[in-house]
Amino acid sequence: PDARADARFVDNPYVTGDPEVRFYAGAPLVTPQGHVVGTLCVLDRVARRLSLEQREALTTLGRQVVRQMEMRLRLEREGALYQELSRKTKFQQVLLDSAAASIITTSADGRLTSANPGAERLLGYPREELLGLEVISTLHVREELELRAVELASELGRPVPWREALVIRPLMG
Repeated sequence: PDARADARFVDNPYVTGDPEVRFYAGAPLVTPQGHVVGTLCVLDRVARRLSLEQREALTTLGRQVVRQMEMRLRLEREGALYQELSRKTKFQQVLLDSAAASIITTSADGRLTSANPGAERLLGYPREELLGLEVISTLHVREELELRAVELASELGRPVPWREALVIRPLMG
């Protein structure tokens, strides 16, 4: 209530000189891991006492400060992870673009999602025209897939749809 009468603060330069602190109340800032990282404090030049409601409000504010600090740290970590992912993605793109081999990727429903320059050269189309095409019917001859499906059906002992001839083994796990 009165810093001049408290042994912890009686010779503190902020109490004995400018700004002449008389009142001090603090709430420790404790992380969820139990680390004390500081104190949220209220100062005044006039001696006073906090009511129970004011003490509870100060404690609540202290917890909110810790939550905000934790959120900021989390956002900073996520930002750093995003930067690292972005850097790795760019590096992977450089590798794909410089590869002599033809490399394509597809979505789960079989649509072409990326093609490197090697694929463009092999297929004879620019990447923009390839993206979104259904790979199975665009890049493969249906009759060949039907023959492969018959071979696989015989081998696996069950019917294999021609559209699954290239992916049946991975689908089976």
